[in-house]
Amino acid sequence: MPYAEQSHVEMAVGGPDRLVQLADWDGDGVVDSGVVIAAQAAADSLIDSYARKRYATPFANPSETVRRVAAEECVYWLRQARGMVGPTEIEERKVRLAWLESMSKGDVRPDEPAPAKSTAVRTVWKPSERAVSRRNLKGFC
Repeated sequence: MPYAEQSHVEMAVGGPDRLVQLADWDGDGVVDSGVVIAAQAAADSLIDSYARKRYATPFANPSETVRRVAAEECVYWLRQARGMVGPTEIEERKVRLAWLESMSKGDVRPDEPAPAKSTAVRTVWKPSERAVSRRNLKGFC
């Protein structure tokens, strides 16, 4: 199940009429479901690629924030496919990518309680060869 359902994508694009403008590729006046499914898959895979560094994906119960980011990314994908991406959309995407980067670092959590840990997360212990003394640690806070 995609993070953002078609109703979320409609809200992100500005209503059903605007979604038809972006997702009606055969010109029959109806949203092409295959196009929306492709946009949802692209958005989900982008989110998962960042989240997978820390959390098990796909999320079983995505938060409203994850759903909103997925819907906005669907709209971006649809606009990009139509050649309708402008400076505003590019700046908004930079904000989304910064949020995804923060999620991958653990600065923001995609859900509460946190999703299961990813298999990519490993605890590593590395012994230090550094000499430790008061003088060496002076100024280190």
